[in-house]
Amino acid sequence: MATETETLFTTRDAFIPPSTLPLLRAESKLFWSAWGGGIGAKSFWMPKGGEARSALEAMALEVVNLHYADERMEEVIGAEYWVQLRAPNRHLPNKSQSAGMSMHFDKDEAAFDEFGIWSHPDTATATYLEDGGAPLVVFGTESEEGIEGDEGDEDGEGDFDLMETTNSQYSTPTCALVAYPLSGRHVSFQGNLLHGVPAELSCSPPESVRLSVLVNVWTDHQPEGVVRMTGAEIRRIKGWPPEGQVTGGESLARDLRPVQMEREERGGVKLEEHIVGETAVLPSRDILKKAAEKRDVVF
Repeated sequence: MATETETLFTTRDAFIPPSTLPLLRAESKLFWSAWGGGIGAKSFWMPKGGEARSALEAMALEVVNLHYADERMEEVIGAEYWVQLRAPNRHLPNKSQSAGMSMHFDKDEAAFDEFGIWSHPDTATATYLEDGGAPLVVFGTESEEGIEGDEGDEDGEGDFDLMETTNSQYSTPTCALVAYPLSGRHVSFQGNLLHGVPAELSCSPPESVRLSVLVNVWTDHQPEGVVRMTGAEIRRIKGWPPEGQVTGGESLARDLRPVQMEREERGGVKLEEHIVGETAVLPSRDILKKAAEKRDVVF
């Protein structure tokens, strides 16, 4: 029987083989230059069964194939993908945002902004292309209407705070994922879970680059306003075709290694962006430091 962590989170190393990392890095940096953080931030759509015209489109398809390789493939409509880059001197508003991202839920932003409707991808994923930066942290907190503020973009970079209450109706999560960056590492989680990139957990040198590709798989609808790249947009990033597959057929599934969540704050790590009832005290800094040094995954 699958454990709670195995149901909510999965990790896989060497998903991107070293031979194709340079190609994906190049396309991702061009993507970020054109449609990265800020007002112009965009995500794009890759329909199930479409023909890939770039390494990023091919990767989106292979993420779908990895997670829906059975009869569930019939449920898939397509995948939304975008790039996140965190590096020094990127002219972001403050130091914390330049290194991390606020806690948030992935959702159909247009549906939420226009109608107040909460809808989430079936599966959310992040694939690291560099070793540096702060870890992805995912809590076993499922979305409930009213947890997240009314503003903010899909990267969780909007100017908002998660609602903090002293008498939360939600129980403190009993599990969490802390995934430190490692080139080629692929992380997936249930699409309606609370997640972010807490800058204070980074153990990387200040000059480190954190580069990742996010692919979310949708099964109920195509998010409003998320469309496929035009031919002209593809030409802005194209490093295609690669030699061989974009992702590796021999990637290594990670063993989930449960770590006891701290019941008391003393000795554990309470995030700067702690939300009562929604985030939990993480394992001790010693455990997290060792995980960072080994590029390990902590649950």
